[in-house]
Amino acid sequence: MKKSRLLLLLAILSLISIQTQSSFLNPVGTDYQLGKALSNPGVTAEVQQIPDVLRMGDLNLYDLPIDLDPLNRAWVGPHSIMYEPLIEYNAEKNIVVPVLAYQWVVTNDSKHWTFDLRDNILFHDGSAFNAQAVKISFERAHIKAKGPAPYSYAAMPLESVEIVNEFQIIFHFYESYSPFIHREAQTFFVLSPNSFEGENLTSPIGTGPYKISLEQSNSTFLHYNRFDLYHSGVAPFKEIHYTIYPQAEGDRFDEDINEHKIDYAAMGVYIDSSADPYWNTSYTEGAPVSNVFHFNISNPYLADKNVRKALNYAIDKKTYVDGSPSSHPLRSLLPPGYLDHDPTIEGYLYNPELANTLLDEAGFTRGEDNVRFSLRIIGADFWEGILNFVATSLEQIGIRCEVEPIEGENFLTRWEQGDYDLALFVTLDYDSSIIYSLLHTNGAYNTGGFENETINYLTTLAQETPVRQERKYYYKLVQEEAQEECPYLLMEYYPMHYFRAQHLTPYFHLSGKARLIFNCTNGDSQLMINSLNFKIDNKKPTDLKLLTDITVADQAIYFPITDAIIANPNVQPLEVTMKMSHQLSSFLPTQNATGKFYQIETDNEDLSYRFRSYYDPEELEKKSYDQLALFEYDETQEIWRELVTLSSNTSLSYVEIELKGGKRLLRLDESIEELVQLTYKLFPFISIFTIPMIVIIVLTIAKNQKVAKYVKNKY
Repeated sequence: MKKSRLLLLLAILSLISIQTQSSFLNPVGTDYQLGKALSNPGVTAEVQQIPDVLRMGDLNLYDLPIDLDPLNRAWVGPHSIMYEPLIEYNAEKNIVVPVLAYQWVVTNDSKHWTFDLRDNILFHDGSAFNAQAVKISFERAHIKAKGPAPYSYAAMPLESVEIVNEFQIIFHFYESYSPFIHREAQTFFVLSPNSFEGENLTSPIGTGPYKISLEQSNSTFLHYNRFDLYHSGVAPFKEIHYTIYPQAEGDRFDEDINEHKIDYAAMGVYIDSSADPYWNTSYTEGAPVSNVFHFNISNPYLADKNVRKALNYAIDKKTYVDGSPSSHPLRSLLPPGYLDHDPTIEGYLYNPELANTLLDEAGFTRGEDNVRFSLRIIGADFWEGILNFVATSLEQIGIRCEVEPIEGENFLTRWEQGDYDLALFVTLDYDSSIIYSLLHTNGAYNTGGFENETINYLTTLAQETPVRQERKYYYKLVQEEAQEECPYLLMEYYPMHYFRAQHLTPYFHLSGKARLIFNCTNGDSQLMINSLNFKIDNKKPTDLKLLTDITVADQAIYFPITDAIIANPNVQPLEVTMKMSHQLSSFLPTQNATGKFYQIETDNEDLSYRFRSYYDPEELEKKSYDQLALFEYDETQEIWRELVTLSSNTSLSYVEIELKGGKRLLRLDESIEELVQLTYKLFPFISIFTIPMIVIIVLTIAKNQKVAKYVKNKY
C-alpha cells in the first residue's frame, strides 16, 4: 500500500496513541456483543439526491477489536457518530464551538471551569441530558485513567465535579489546567447514566445524530440508524454503514475505494479528484499531523545536544517528502496550522557536512570500521519505509542503525517504557498544549527523558493561563529554546484530509464533519459570532445572557469569548456579570474603525477592579498603542469618553485600566485620523449583547483627530 495512505490513515489512531501512552486493551467488563455482518447496500456515482445510506470505510492498521467505549480513543471515528462532547473543535476556523454546553467561563488561575448546559437534549434511550450525566461520564474517565491502558491518557488534575443545578456544572482542578478547554472538554463524550454498570460500559447510549444498532453490527461492520429526536435537527442520512477493514485487507480497501463502494472516509489515501471525478478531497485547516522521532536522552550519545542536532542535519527531509502532494519538512514541534506556530523558527536544514563536524567536535569520531556509534530505531511495522530512510541517512555520517519494525500494539508499549534510542511517533492534537506533554519533565509523552528548566518554567506558565495571547508568547519562547536544545528529530508534517463522493459535498463541511442541518426554512439563518451560534429570525437576535452570577475573590475572571480579564484585587468578593462583545467593523461608518463592545455589571459599585483587554501579538506588531483607544460610557451625559490612562504590556499584548462599578466600554483598534468628513449620518444597528434594542451611533470627527470622541447611545 502507498506510503501516503498509511501515514494519513495512521493519524486517526495516532491521535489516540499519542494520548493513551500505552497499548490498547478491551475495556474490562464490557458485555455487549456485536452481531453478524450485513452486506452494505450500494450507492452509485449518479445519485444526486440525499442518499438513504452513508457508506463509510476505515482501515484498522493496529487490528484492534472494535470498542464502543468512548474512553478508548482508538475508535474516535465510530464514537463521534453517536456520542457528543460539551464543546468541539472547528478545524475550519481553528476555534472551539458549543455542542452540549452553550457557554463557559474559567477563573484566571485555570483551576475552576464553569459550564452552562443546554436543556433541550435527549439521550438515545429517551432520558434527559443534564449535569448529573456529565458528572458521571467525567468521573468515570478520571477513575479509569488511574488504571491500565488504554485509558491512562484521560489523566487530568481533577479534584472534584460540582453540580450547581440541573444545567450548570463546575470542574475543580487541584492545579492550573488551561488545556482543559482545548483537550478534555471537547474530546470527552457524555453518555447516559444508563450506559454503565459500575465503571463498565454496558449500553452505548449517547446524544448524537445517530444511534448504533448492535443487532446489525459485528467485529468489522457497524450499523447506525438516524436518531429522530436529535436536538439540532434532522440528520441527512437515514443510516450509516461503517466498514472496518483489517490490516491484511488493505488491498480490498483500495479496491473498494477505486470501485466506489465507499462514499466517505475520514482519513485515507490522497485521491486526485481530477483523475477520478467521483471523489472530492478536502484538507482540514487546523493542526496538521507531525512525524517525529523521540530521542532517548538516557543514551550517552543522545544526551549531547550537538549529537541530536547532527542527526537532524543528516536527514534530507525535502527529498523524503518529494512526490507527496501534501507533506512538508518539519521545522518545529508546532508546525503551521497551530495558533501558536512561530514562523521564524528555521529548524535544521539538510547539511551533512555540518552534521559530521558537530559529531567530530563532540568527540565521537569514526573508528576503523568507519562507525562512530550504534543506535536502535523502532517504529510500528507499517512505518518501515521511513525507518529505513532515516537509518540509511544516519549511516552516511557514521552511525550504525539497527532498525526494528514492531507490531503496532507492542510498539506502543516499547515507546511508553522508553525502550529505544530513536522511536518514530505521530503527533496530532487540537491545541499547542501538546508541547507541554512533549517537552516538560513530567509530560505524558516525554518518554525519552528530555529535561530543561527553562522549558519546564515556560510550559508551566502556558499551562496556567487561559488567555490565548499569553500562551502564544510563552510558546514562542519555548520554540526558540527547543530550537537550541533539539529535543526531537523532526521529519515531516501534513494536513489531515478527507475524501468523499461528490454527491455528498452539500452535506459536509470542509473539515469533513457532516452538516446535520443543511436546509434553513422560514427565513431563519445562523450567525457565527466569536465562536457562539445565535439563531437569527427577522433580524431580531435572541437575547442571550452570556455570563451571570460569577463570583470571584482575590483572583480574576477570564471571559474566553471576549478575550478580556477582570482582575479583583479586593478582599471582598466581587460578583460580576459580563455581556457579549462584538467586532464593530460591520457597524461603524468606516472600514478603518474596528473594535469591540463590553458591558460589565457588578454587585458592589464601590469595589475597584482592573479590566485587561488582550490583542493578537501579530496584529499588534502592525500598529502602536497610540492607535488603540478605550472609551467609557458616561450614563449622566450619554456620551462616550476616551480613557487615556492605560497601562500596557507589549510582550504579552494587553492594555489594562482601573475601573469601579459597572461599566460599558468601547474599544477601537484602528486609528481613523485620516478621515476628512466632518460628520456622519445617524444610523441604527441591532445590539447583540442585550435585549434587542436600537442603538444610535453618531461619530463626530475632525481631520487629523486620532479617534472619534463621542458616540451617542440611545435606547
